[in-house]
Amino acid sequence: MAFAMVGFSFYGLHAQTVSNGDSQKILKTQNEQSPVRHKMPSPDYEAIGFTYLNGVASFTMPQYITYIKVTIENETGDILSSYVYAANPFWTVSLAPGEYSIKCEADEDSEFEGFIYID
Repeated sequence: MAFAMVGFSFYGLHAQTVSNGDSQKILKTQNEQSPVRHKMPSPDYEAIGFTYLNGVASFTMPQYITYIKVTIENETGDILSSYVYAANPFWTVSLAPGEYSIKCEADEDSEFEGFIYID
C-alpha cells in the first residue's frame, strides 16, 4: 500500500510524495502564545514523523513529547482518534484509499497538522 502526504501548516504549504512505508513530517502549527525565538529550531524539533505501512501508523516524536492525541478525518467527515505514546509509537488502524487530514495534539499543548493521501 503506497501513500502520498501533503503537509500543511499555518507557516505555509509543504508537499511531498511518499512511497510505501516512507516517512513524512507533520509540521507544528503556529502558536501565537509561544515566546519569540532568536534562532531556528532543528526541523525534527518542530515536526512529528509519520509512516503508514500494512495497517500500522508509526510516529516519531520530538524528545520533549511524551504522548500525542492523533485525530484522522477522511473526505466524508469520518473521524478516527487514538492516543500514541513515545514509548510505543504505533497505532494499528485501517485506512482505505483516499485523502485524510491529520492532527496531533501533544501532551505539552503543541499541535501538528497535515494531510495524507492513501492510494
